[in-house]
Amino acid sequence: MGGAPKSSIEALRDWLFGGVEEGILEQTTDKKSIGTVGQSLQTPGVHPITPLFTSKDLLFLFYLFPFRWLSMFFPVKLIRLFGIPLACLYQALCIPKIPSLHAALRLAFQDKRTSEEIKKTSKRFLRNHVCRAIDDIILNRLERKDLLENSRIIGLENLQAALSAKKGAMLVDGHCFCSRVAKRFLREIGLPVMSVRNRVPDDPCIGRIGARFLKRRYVDFLKPLIKDEVFIQDKGFNLKIFKRLRENGLVNIHIDTPSFSYKTIEYPFLGRKCRFPAGFLRLAKVAGCPVVPMACIGNSAAFTIIFEEPFSMREMKDEESFLVANLGRLVEILETQILQHPDQWEFWVRL
Repeated sequence: MGGAPKSSIEALRDWLFGGVEEGILEQTTDKKSIGTVGQSLQTPGVHPITPLFTSKDLLFLFYLFPFRWLSMFFPVKLIRLFGIPLACLYQALCIPKIPSLHAALRLAFQDKRTSEEIKKTSKRFLRNHVCRAIDDIILNRLERKDLLENSRIIGLENLQAALSAKKGAMLVDGHCFCSRVAKRFLREIGLPVMSVRNRVPDDPCIGRIGARFLKRRYVDFLKPLIKDEVFIQDKGFNLKIFKRLRENGLVNIHIDTPSFSYKTIEYPFLGRKCRFPAGFLRLAKVAGCPVVPMACIGNSAAFTIIFEEPFSMREMKDEESFLVANLGRLVEILETQILQHPDQWEFWVRL
């Protein structure tokens, strides 16, 4: 076909991102691979008709409007106290989901935890859901000194070693409840992190009303909290990621979200088989940037950020082998982190 020759920038983009207009992290159009790792941990093959509204729609409505507005008139300490009765209410509302949560935990631990330990983990998991919601309300009201007093960093030297190469660093993790608190803290100490996000995240637990009217408002609500973000639906978002890395900046990608890449690979994970996005590794290889596994534990009252040693990618004979081998090792690291702190990972079940 004819047409004007490509500019050098366009040619470079096509080479980097495989000739796909929206790049290596483009949201897949293959409906079989769309979704989250959290969804794949639930009962396969069950696709109920989406109801008009669900209990989560009602919780969203209450949270985004009366609760968020009323919280402006209360001090941070009092808002945190609200979390105690809210956690009890939330656990009562989630009773129908408890068997699925227990089943997912038992499968992951392969009988290495007793039934009582599983129950305690599930209670902490549900409580952490509420703590994260409270943190989102108060996060921009927290002062720098509060974050410094409540924080702990393990492996900061690993991150500093990665940045010493002056090629930026890609922070990879799963959906931890404390992620936004951790990135707010890193921004305060001079280490801003660009978050790669999905503007229309899939959530099978909300109804048609929630999907139409509340989901987008929730994404907009999070924007002032995250601030430094790029959406996979944005034109040229991949070039923004590449630019940040070239400036020796930090980019965070949740690798438990397969919709972040048109290229996904299946691995054993927490007792099941799940698909993971592979495109970010291609970008990291071309950019020459280190990949640093990260974990965020706790909440704004007390949290820990863990930076693992920079990940050394293995060179393989072809790109497919390169992606399969290196992504598999990162998935193993993520699985280990989750099993060490099971109540901190959001995707055991979608609530």
